[in-house]
Amino acid sequence: LAPVSTVVAEDSSHPSLSQPQIGCRYAVGMSDRSEETKGLLLGFTAYLAWGFFPLYWPLLEPSTAYEVLAHRIIWSLVFMAIINSAMRLWRPVLAALRDRRVRRLLVVASVLITVNWGLYIWAVQTDHVVDAALGYFINPLVSVAMGIVAFHERLRRAQWVAMGIAASSLLMLAVDAHSIPWIGLILASSFGSYGLVKKLANIEARSE
Repeated sequence: LAPVSTVVAEDSSHPSLSQPQIGCRYAVGMSDRSEETKGLLLGFTAYLAWGFFPLYWPLLEPSTAYEVLAHRIIWSLVFMAIINSAMRLWRPVLAALRDRRVRRLLVVASVLITVNWGLYIWAVQTDHVVDAALGYFINPLVSVAMGIVAFHERLRRAQWVAMGIAASSLLMLAVDAHSIPWIGLILASSFGSYGLVKKLANIEARSE
């Protein structure tokens, strides 16, 4: 005799047996859409906040970019220590730090995000806001390229067209400026590499 679960899965002609599967698939689909919507909202909020930073940092003068960056690192550490204590998240943090591979990847990620934010703050304070904004325009292209090369992801035809349009506009901006947008390239490559290393570390954001 076949197991009950096999009979239920195969006998889709019986309404009372097929409905649970439909309900399960519907729940999974709704969960996926909910996570996608949540990710889009969080991403939009993050980029919106980054867009307002150039209005705030000039108010911190005469503090240098190094001082602003140091304050960001120190107060982020204090803030996350409070969050981890309140939400009792120290166990996954310690588990991640015990893993040598994860620890090394997090060190690399820390260096990359330090370079990225340090250059971003410096660019804003030295009136290179457009160059800094260009870096975050280039960043999606870098992230997609890394996804294709490192994780063998595939793009649909429409996505390739969108990539081509974005790359062409970037080339036109570089030609019009008669120079290589080195600030934008460093910002994009450092942030894209940061995302790649974080993906390889494979730990939750709250545990970092």
